[in-house]
Amino acid sequence: MSSRADSTPACPATAASSSFRQTLLWRLENPAYADALETLGQLLWDHVNELHQFGPEKPRSEPLTVSELRAAAGELRYAAGYLQDLANERTFCDLKPRERKLSRRAETWARQAATIAASIEEAIKA
Repeated sequence: MSSRADSTPACPATAASSSFRQTLLWRLENPAYADALETLGQLLWDHVNELHQFGPEKPRSEPLTVSELRAAAGELRYAAGYLQDLANERTFCDLKPRERKLSRRAETWARQAATIAASIEEAIKA
């Protein structure tokens, strides 16, 4: 099995088909484990979508686009929190100059991600 770093997929998966966050996968020491989880995630994604496509249609409490945007806002909130944790590292860790600069930028990016999430949440309330 090839390493994720050494190979480029012939057809890149959509962001939606990634069932496991990259913030988890990068922590796995063996790239084969990350590849296995990504494969499992793709299998789950394909299975759920196939069931949705051919399974019994259940009444939805909200339009599909609203549900999808709500999920995207949740992912952005997670990303904002993750970025804020990175920003907070400069308070607790002795970072090198480049890392300190990136940590400061992470704080800005955290605010931006939270702002986008809030904008989506406001739009779907309307």
